[in-house]
Amino acid sequence: MVSPTHQRDRARGEHCGEPCGERGAGVTDLSRKVDYVFGFMRMVVIELRNLADAEPQIARQLRYIADQVETEAADLRHVAGSNEVDFV
Repeated sequence: MVSPTHQRDRARGEHCGEPCGERGAGVTDLSRKVDYVFGFMRMVVIELRNLADAEPQIARQLRYIADQVETEAADLRHVAGSNEVDFV
């Protein structure tokens, strides 16, 4: 439970050093990393599909890889969301 003094200090933007049960910097840092990885995976998918359009000989393989990366990105977002990681 958070003491009234602790609540007042937080409202003023002061840190008293007491644990307050809120998400700390580690969770925020993790959510940024997950968000970055998710964004990177989306860019990879876009580039793979662009290559598939430009290179018909390997288009099927590139689209397959793009679909797999997209599936992994969706799984990552689902797992992170179920672990209460907020995205920035």
